[in-house]
Amino acid sequence: MEEPTARRALAHCDWIFLAADSHAAHHWVNATVNEHLIPATQAGVKIPVATDGTVGQIHAVTRFLAPGAGCLWCNQLINRTELAIEMLPDHERDLARYVDEVPAPSVIALNNLAAGEAADHFMLAVTGLHDDDHDLAWAIHRPRTRERDFQNPRQDPACRWCTPAGRLGRGDD
Repeated sequence: MEEPTARRALAHCDWIFLAADSHAAHHWVNATVNEHLIPATQAGVKIPVATDGTVGQIHAVTRFLAPGAGCLWCNQLINRTELAIEMLPDHERDLARYVDEVPAPSVIALNNLAAGEAADHFMLAVTGLHDDDHDLAWAIHRPRTRERDFQNPRQDPACRWCTPAGRLGRGDD
């Protein structure tokens, strides 16, 4: 995502599916959604593990990112420090880390839950079969307890990305 050609290519999409874990990927997709008015769906899985090895509540999430409707920055889903580190050149990024890279566990089945929901939402939205065109709620699955909740995205009225006073609809200017 740090490649300028990749960022420019996003502006030519009709819909973006975000399935990357990096804060940089979240930032650039968030910017594209709001600057170029392109909808996106973010799908992901979070597995919190305590220092004693206990696995916490697993979350499989699908977030519809609608231009001007509360963004990843407004919902504190991009960390400024992590974003700054990820934007450094590789050799500097390695020096900025406290812990060496740890391979991520396989979450294929859990990713399937989020990806399936994202595909369903996309198909319903583009075919006009979604019952409520104003439903922008994000779906949060908790597989361990078989619960599913919905969360409406928050919007900071002073957001520099998803408000008319910010970058909303301004493209590459």
